[in-house]
Amino acid sequence: MVKWTHFVLVLTVLSLAMIFHKMKQTEVISWKLTPLKSSKQIPARDISSMDAPKILNMNLWNELENAIADNRTECRQYLALTSDSSWLDLMTEYATFLSFVYQKQYKGYLVVSDQVRNRLIQFFPNVSLPGISDLPCHFEPVEVVKDISMTNDTFDRVTAKSRRAANLVLENQPGKFSVILVHRKVMRYEFQFHATYDQVVKRSLHIVDRNRPMISKDRPRVFVGVQIKRLDVNSNEEWLSSKEYYFKAMEMFRARYGRNCVFILSSDDLLWAHNCFSELSDVVFTDQIAKEHVPAKIFDFMVLTQCNHTIVSHGSLGIWGAFLGDGDVIAPDSVYFGTPSLIRTIMASGFFSNWQTIIDPSFISNPNKILVQHFENLLPNSFV
Repeated sequence: MVKWTHFVLVLTVLSLAMIFHKMKQTEVISWKLTPLKSSKQIPARDISSMDAPKILNMNLWNELENAIADNRTECRQYLALTSDSSWLDLMTEYATFLSFVYQKQYKGYLVVSDQVRNRLIQFFPNVSLPGISDLPCHFEPVEVVKDISMTNDTFDRVTAKSRRAANLVLENQPGKFSVILVHRKVMRYEFQFHATYDQVVKRSLHIVDRNRPMISKDRPRVFVGVQIKRLDVNSNEEWLSSKEYYFKAMEMFRARYGRNCVFILSSDDLLWAHNCFSELSDVVFTDQIAKEHVPAKIFDFMVLTQCNHTIVSHGSLGIWGAFLGDGDVIAPDSVYFGTPSLIRTIMASGFFSNWQTIIDPSFISNPNKILVQHFENLLPNSFV
């Protein structure tokens, strides 16, 4: 009888130890909230693949749990972001907002408007900031600050206001890529696409690979995403990257990685692109690829992030695609009159040794462009 009791006791201890071990593992893997005095359900956040974002999430969602526990009816000391920009500009605004949070190690409470969250989460399920409707308390903005250019000083001022029990809303805050650059790991987590979209792009590239002959049997297939920006660039065609620039960049990748390169080309002016590049046997246009249910512009963006390497022009879609992707990047070494260049910002940061700029061949032959570049190179850094 004693032996049987000992056996049951040992079994009970082992079971409790296994349960405790499992609980510890779960605690490390995800941060889940348990509603206490409210029926309001706060969505759980899986942070297993993050490092830096984990600190922000745990602080933020812990505050929401405290608000539920306190049965709080009024939200206080929140800093909110709202915007009606296009989805690509919205990405940049959200990323700038988040980057300042990490850069300043801000420990306050952050939220985005439901419109911002819904538009982002439609494509990016990992977006970590909650929407206002996720809050277990009533959010009443005390002040709305519009179109403020965020700097370290302005961030300190707006966060100081929000700490004084005031809910502050930033509306249409301009994006600042120079701040985003150092938080690439965070952005790669935040802007991971839905798995279903990801699978569509992978299937599409697999079909392209299967249908293209391998010219060099001893070298692997290499996909190079090419983004051609033609529309809405200062409404002045002479400042656009020329077809000679893309020819030169493609030839550099062929020389570097062999003739198994396939260039997946996307553009906001596909008619121009087809006229210039349709005779190249190693070019495939994104409008020739089955996209299933993925919107065309999202598909083009995802292709850039999925390809092995990238050729970009001055469009922010290409810059973001190359920034979130991997491999070598070739970009044009030129600037627009009166327009700060994201490419120059990236190159000046020194963070991206895999980025290379080349001079557009047509740029050399245009003395006006050379004059503008020379003028802008003389400007102080604060102007560019």
